[in-house]
Amino acid sequence: MTVQTAETKTHYAGNGLTTEWPIPFPVVQEEHIKLIKTSPDGEDEEITTGYTVNGMESGAVSITYPTTGEPLEAGWFLTIYRDMPLTQTLDLESGGAFDAEVIERQGFDHVVMQIQQLQEQASRALQLAITDSDRTPDEVLGEMFELRDAAQQALASAQQASQATQDAIVQ
Repeated sequence: MTVQTAETKTHYAGNGLTTEWPIPFPVVQEEHIKLIKTSPDGEDEEITTGYTVNGMESGAVSITYPTTGEPLEAGWFLTIYRDMPLTQTLDLESGGAFDAEVIERQGFDHVVMQIQQLQEQASRALQLAITDSDRTPDEVLGEMFELRDAAQQALASAQQASQATQDAIVQ
């Protein structure tokens, strides 16, 4: 196998009909497939039961979810992602058989998928410029929270002033 896509996750929107969800990226083991259901309010819930994995043997992998009950309604979302352990299980013996297919599938392909998984996670993380030597990520987060708090205070003050203006106009 070759790893021909950099995808490690996919998102689907519920429509009240669909229960079969294709996985457009390679998966080595069924246990590496994870699901998260997101409500219309943005609440995430990890799905650990109530789904089946199809096509692992053929390579055309998909998820049936839910296996019972109503399909995901409009406004709900399903995220399917690959979560491989960051371990190396290929054990080559000195002087043993050297099977190129085993090296590719259990060695190189696993490492590439693990790197992709880490890259996907890193792409969602707060990152400083490589030239930024004066601040830490924690300091930047602190600054962001301070700015958020100041913006919330300004909004509350503006709302109070608006209400006071409206009250004055009514009188």
